[in-house]
Amino acid sequence: MSSSPDPDRACRAGNILFVGTAGALERAGALIAAHAARRPVRTCTARPEEEAWRRELRDAGAVILVADPATWVGDAIEGVCVETDGRHVVAGVMPDDPRAFAAAAALQRRAGAGLGPVALLSGHEDHVRARVGPLAEALRGGSSEVYDLPSARVDRTAMLSALGAGPGLAIYTGEGTPRGWTGYRHVQSWELAQASSAPMGALVSLSCSGSAGIGSIRALAETVVESGAAASALGAVGAVARADDEALGMLLARRFADGATCLADLVVPVVAQLALFRISGDPLAPFVGAPGSDDALRGVEAPAVAAELAPVDWS
Repeated sequence: MSSSPDPDRACRAGNILFVGTAGALERAGALIAAHAARRPVRTCTARPEEEAWRRELRDAGAVILVADPATWVGDAIEGVCVETDGRHVVAGVMPDDPRAFAAAAALQRRAGAGLGPVALLSGHEDHVRARVGPLAEALRGGSSEVYDLPSARVDRTAMLSALGAGPGLAIYTGEGTPRGWTGYRHVQSWELAQASSAPMGALVSLSCSGSAGIGSIRALAETVVESGAAASALGAVGAVARADDEALGMLLARRFADGATCLADLVVPVVAQLALFRISGDPLAPFVGAPGSDDALRGVEAPAVAAELAPVDWS
């Protein structure tokens, strides 16, 4: 493993701009204060769909759009970043919900605690399992413990309990729908939300439609952030080709191994590859695990059987 990265590395560059109505910014006060304790903060009273806030991005390192929970992340922002003066400013859409504010503020206040464990989740399909080995190896180049929790060997209840303990980062690779993942016997986003006892730093869904809602049904990424189960989440607003998901997973894993400490660190260098993805929540939420999250993941980890069995002496 590499040496432990600075938890504030790129997340400390520039200031952060909060955008929302006067009421929304007031309700987000605790989150704004948590950021202000660590970096310069500015606010802009405007609705996310208005253009006025874009003129305030001059020195921003990130922008958080505080939006009505009914606002789909795909309508609020055009990508994981907005471009201004030839540079990319990472953008997250934060639901105007006290649970979301509390989870993100808690992660900001714990930023100095060091990076937490990584939960690597995957579907049961053969082509998915084939990509997990290289992905796990790349992630283990970082300083965090990485736990493999495949749906073929970990049941839904155990997986939900492990994620509910609040790991620093959870990554799912496999098939998905706006309602959830096909892995873990078609686990649904509301189950991830209800199982949480401590927020994850970030959830990354490398599947189709992780940020795509259907009518009144909220997207998976939006649901876990709105409920406070994760301080931030990354998901696609539509279908993603298998090869693209696999390549993107490796890019993000290498960014993590190189010292990324939040979604902003992960996504800025690969903006072009993330055209179909959006960030829900706080893009500067650090990958800090809750106390006990390492033990929770270790207790349910189920790596390949062949990797665990020692040779038998039959003499």
